[in-house]
Amino acid sequence: MLCQGLADSACPLDSLRLEGCGLTAANCQDLCGIVAAKASLSELQLGNKLGDTGMAKLCPGLLSPSSRLKTLWLWECDFTASGCKDLCRVLRAKESLKELSVAGNEVGD
Repeated sequence: MLCQGLADSACPLDSLRLEGCGLTAANCQDLCGIVAAKASLSELQLGNKLGDTGMAKLCPGLLSPSSRLKTLWLWECDFTASGCKDLCRVLRAKESLKELSVAGNEVGD
């Protein structure tokens, strides 16, 4: 239901913080659509157990040409080096992204 409201063209959202609210990888497909569609969105903060599967579902939205995120905080999202591979594609492609936090994840070396 939240994603339906966020998708409304009358919603000029520029910052979205979803920390500790129980999102899972299953929710990332809907969230991906919001990130892809909301050109006004410049900051996204997630602090939920999304895992590598969630990162794989979220990254296509981050890669969307209309996505203009400047800040992406992925605190304690429970992803590993595998999820970082998807995130690396985003980092290579998105010049608009200026700030990234992956604190609290087991990304390894």
